Amino acid sequence: MNIFARRILATPRATFTVKNPDILEVPSASDRKVWHDRDDRNKMEWLNKLAQTKGSGVSMKIGNGQFRDKVDFNLKYKAQDTQFSYKLSPRKGYTLITVELY
Repeated sequence: MNIFARRILATPRATFTVKNPDILEVPSASDRKVWHDRDDRNKMEWLNKLAQTKGSGVSMKIGNGQFRDKVDFNLKYKAQDTQFSYKLSPRKGYTLITVELY
């Protein structure tokens, strides 16, 4: 498979590292919802907002970190018919949340 076909068939993916997993169980101050009670797009927006907040303990990596991966992810994310898939992977001391866009 050549590189162009691989890029077209690849699913845009973002990985969030949550250093304090308890943050997913605490309701936010603005709307009093925990992470599990949010709809799919709202979960992504909330995680992205936390990743941009310094000192929150949440970091985000899109694809392999290349610019092209970020562009592909953002194009798919901005589409209104995008479906989200979340996978939580608890680890020792942190939680990985993998978001795939379809």
